[in-house]
Amino acid sequence: MAAVAVFLAGAWALLPGFAEPGAERRRAPAESGATGGPHAGLLARPGPRAVVRAVSHAAKRRSRPRERWRRLPDTPGAGNQGYSNLEAVRIGHRVIVMAGAAYRGTKVRGLAFDLRARRWSRLARSPLRWRAAQTVVAAGRGAIVWGGASNAEPIVEGARYDPGSERWSRLALSPLRPRGSHTAVWTGRRMLIWGGAAGRKALADGAAYDPRSDRWERIAPAPIRGRQLHTAVWTGRRMLIWGGDVSGRSMGEDGRYASDGGSYDPAANRWTPIAPSPVRSNGSASAVWTGRSMIVWTGVEGAEYDPAADRWRRIPPAPLQRQTNHTAVWSGDEMVVWGGFCCGIHVRFDGAAYDPRRGAWRSLPRSPLTGLHPLAGRDRHAAVSIPGGMFVWGGCCRGSRYLEDGALYEH
Repeated sequence: MAAVAVFLAGAWALLPGFAEPGAERRRAPAESGATGGPHAGLLARPGPRAVVRAVSHAAKRRSRPRERWRRLPDTPGAGNQGYSNLEAVRIGHRVIVMAGAAYRGTKVRGLAFDLRARRWSRLARSPLRWRAAQTVVAAGRGAIVWGGASNAEPIVEGARYDPGSERWSRLALSPLRPRGSHTAVWTGRRMLIWGGAAGRKALADGAAYDPRSDRWERIAPAPIRGRQLHTAVWTGRRMLIWGGDVSGRSMGEDGRYASDGGSYDPAANRWTPIAPSPVRSNGSASAVWTGRSMIVWTGVEGAEYDPAADRWRRIPPAPLQRQTNHTAVWSGDEMVVWGGFCCGIHVRFDGAAYDPRRGAWRSLPRSPLTGLHPLAGRDRHAAVSIPGGMFVWGGCCRGSRYLEDGALYEH
């Protein structure tokens, strides 16, 4: 267990956005997905007991006829594992939850939930060592884990999990330098990795990985500054990068957060800068792709980007507390936001959904995941879009232990 404690302390200290349960949130926003990634940052406390609420009188409770939460069944074998550094992807009718670290064991751990059978299973033991700030993508019929930090050292290794054979296979060595807090998207054929940080340097390079040939290829240099804790979405033709910390600083230090981004076309291997947004990112901004536009939400404010017009517009304030380490997914017709951390406490709200067609928010019904412990909420949980809703599992914390329950939101 001593080795486990050393790893957790080292990995969290290396990269921003990760802190031990109960640790003080020190990062102050300069002013969100994720995705991918995936990957939450930390904001400063406004005051010892202050709770800052966004005002949105237009966001009245508008329930849907079949809107509901359903608690997930207990996870077999998850007890006392303390899964952390979670990422979730959906592959067909199964949700794969990858844990970069766990209280017990020395490898990346995985769980699978069958949405049809409502049944959990454990993945085969991975060949990957523990890590934080990694990315996970759904790659065809499998899932790919890449990068991150372990024992205070950035990682360049990765592996692919095939649910059909229930086997892991290591990826060929990437041409990129080791890194964490990067982004990854799946194009339908290749995984695109971009940005991140190594030590105190923000990175601006990227590469494409083809799982069929097990080969990597560097992509063209980006016309934007290197960054970490940014967002990335795949539009069907392009990867959109937005925001992030361009300073390369470590946790506990104020970053320099950007409001610009870039658009990468893998067919032409060409980048195009995108217009600066009217909101500035932070260490936990989220982004979703609606099919026509990208919506970013920082936990404080948000904006919608139309790539066809290269134009942004602000979205209305959400009926939520100021927060960090929340999740946001696109449910098919709404951006659904849930969870987070604010002002020294876990956020005590049940989330909200934003409809870009109406330009309005609505509050979600109360979930069965509140009131489970004194903090009555969670952050750093795993969340992924499912048909007509959202899957939520795990997160921080019950005392100093990570949570091991979840629920489905359906509408």
